[in-house]
Amino acid sequence: MTLQQLINENYTILNGEISKFVLRIKDDSTLVYNVIIQGDGWGCNYGDYDLLSYNYKVNGAEALFTLLKTIGVDSTDKIVGKAVRIAFKDPSEPVQFIGNIVYDIWFNFMEENEVLSEFPDKLDEIDVKEEEEEKEIPQKISVEERYTEGEE
Repeated sequence: MTLQQLINENYTILNGEISKFVLRIKDDSTLVYNVIIQGDGWGCNYGDYDLLSYNYKVNGAEALFTLLKTIGVDSTDKIVGKAVRIAFKDPSEPVQFIGNIVYDIWFNFMEENEVLSEFPDKLDEIDVKEEEEEKEIPQKISVEERYTEGEE
């Protein structure tokens, strides 16, 4: 699915930021994930799909892998703070798609996804951009150095 296809099918597209990612046991029997996304005056949940079920077109491990690749990260601890897009038709229904903010790549847990074959090179590009943008962490100095620095 592409952005243009989503627009043509009357999906609403919003940009937001992931504020929380949760992998949890639901009802003592299912493993689910939730991606909490917040935007300008709105918030939503993407997920709550049973990762242990075989009732979907993708299995749980593949879905989680594809979700990470779509967002542009290689670890769940890097999800919070990432900008993403969401697509939905009706605000009262669950979000159907989550998309990469830079690339026209979308993930829908209920459909087969082609992202696995087309995304690896793009993930490497995103990682490089993030490394370039990282700022240097200030050096820690001792208490003695702090007070003697200006006395020369």
